Amino acid sequence: MRVAVFFDGKNFYENLERARGGRHHLDYGALTQWLVERVNGDQLTGAHYYTGIPDRLDPESPEYGQLRGLMRFLDSLEYVEGFFVYRFPRIRRMTRCPACGVSTSYTEEKEVDTSMVADMIRFAAGDAFDVLVLASGDADHAPAVEAVRAMGKVVYLASWGDEALSPRLRRAAYGHVDLLRECPPEILGEKVLAALSGDEVAPDEQPAEIDPDIAAQVLAEIIRAVGYFEDHGGYLGRGYFIHRWRGLNVPTDVETREAILDYLVETTTIEEVQILGETAIKIRQDPTQTVEQTLSPQLRKTLELHANSDTIPLMTDLPSESQSASSAKKSKTKSKDEPDPEWIKKTLEQHVFTNEMLRSAWDSLRRAEVHFRYRGFVGRGYFLTRWRDANLPQDVNQRERLLTRLIELGVVEQYSVDGSTALRTIGKPEAAEVAVQ
Repeated sequence: MRVAVFFDGKNFYENLERARGGRHHLDYGALTQWLVERVNGDQLTGAHYYTGIPDRLDPESPEYGQLRGLMRFLDSLEYVEGFFVYRFPRIRRMTRCPACGVSTSYTEEKEVDTSMVADMIRFAAGDAFDVLVLASGDADHAPAVEAVRAMGKVVYLASWGDEALSPRLRRAAYGHVDLLRECPPEILGEKVLAALSGDEVAPDEQPAEIDPDIAAQVLAEIIRAVGYFEDHGGYLGRGYFIHRWRGLNVPTDVETREAILDYLVETTTIEEVQILGETAIKIRQDPTQTVEQTLSPQLRKTLELHANSDTIPLMTDLPSESQSASSAKKSKTKSKDEPDPEWIKKTLEQHVFTNEMLRSAWDSLRRAEVHFRYRGFVGRGYFLTRWRDANLPQDVNQRERLLTRLIELGVVEQYSVDGSTALRTIGKPEAAEVAVQ
């Protein structure tokens, strides 16, 4: 049977936090595969994760660390096979106490529940699954569960115990998976299990020391990737670089790449910014304004090469600690006017969309608009996961990045229709051709 899993991100995570006692090492990919087997399914059609995100990150905010961690988690979750992440804005509101006059600010999610409900019903109506697993205990989802069951689908709930599980929601579902009792140890992780059982947990191991030579090589590759994407009007996503970027002499291990990026951020060599809900990597505008005492000679040399607008650092040009000062001075640089080596061209071709690809994606969306002209609108989720077009990539992640690029170019826009995110092209095809090029 085909199984679809829907995560109410905030509700699911908060209940996990409550149950696990402040420790979190959950493997979402393994959890989803286990849920498919638990409900007697044999195929995962998609794991859909819905959550709210802030419109901007304020480093001075007391919630900055937590929100930054959330953005990194979502960036990584997008690259787990079968997962689709849906981000919605969090609205900041103010309330004033009538007794003492003290003002308090708080954030609330917008469109998360309505979009999730609409997608569950729409996918069920389109026969996209046989069994739905809802990872939430929120009573607001009860009407949607009842509607999905009325279409002949089986609905299970998955939650961390039944303490935060709505009685109405439980009555509406076919069955309940208690993750506290049933989830396998290898999915929860040793620290979570110890927290749930009340056992003592050994302190975290000290992070491995970052090799200066490897960090410099990664920095040089980041500089090259950021420069290339910016030349084409795009940006380098943090999750993209960690999970999918291929470069010479750059570690392939995801955890190592992530640790090096954290190190480069801590030394203010690079900075992270939010673009369309995704964490992007930027090189500091003034690379000399870094934490000098924390910089290794290798990183300092790389930044010096980057600061010179006439040169681009090659990873093979970076001096190692074993090199003498005289040999380091002989380090070569590559002029921007010289052609890139063949391996660099092949690497960059895998991460950059051509004008033809962008135009084909725009044309495909235009055809979808015509198709739905008298029957509604083009839903973002539908276009990414279900719209069939021979000229459009079948890979959902590639479709999403093409769509993001078209939105950045100003030839496609997103808008809200009854709580759902819809897409539409902007302007005439001739205008779009000029904008894309």
